[in-house]
Amino acid sequence: MDILRQNYDFLESLSSLIAQLSLGLIFLWFGFVKFVPYEAHAIEGLVSNFPLTSWMYSFWSVQTVSNIFGVIEIITGLFVFLGIRFAAFSIIGSLMAIVAFIITLSFMMVVPIVQEGPGFPYLSPFPGQFLLKDVGLIALSFVVFRDAIKRL
Repeated sequence: MDILRQNYDFLESLSSLIAQLSLGLIFLWFGFVKFVPYEAHAIEGLVSNFPLTSWMYSFWSVQTVSNIFGVIEIITGLFVFLGIRFAAFSIIGSLMAIVAFIITLSFMMVVPIVQEGPGFPYLSPFPGQFLLKDVGLIALSFVVFRDAIKRL
């Protein structure tokens, strides 16, 4: 235990860096995948049934809407990565991530997440499991935000 106490600052810095790298990677990866037609069609049901986003399909195609989300996610990931060097970027990127996860978690209010059959706690793979992972990711976003404020 003494060795952990002696290296607390190092462990704190390392865990902060890992959290930031993880969040940035997740957003970049999710963002780039949005440019693939399979993913564009996979999110169509969520986007079209959600009041804040359903209007988008009146103006743009399924792929264009997915591309818009992809660009936003890539920008979020880049801000989080830039935040490794510049804390202000991390604050902006983590706030963007928090807003993104609040929006995606609010999909749970309009989209059923429990699969047919045995019911709770058996979540459907999509959207149930897809949305539930955001509970942990929003927590990670708050950790990155907190750490950026501490560094600033």
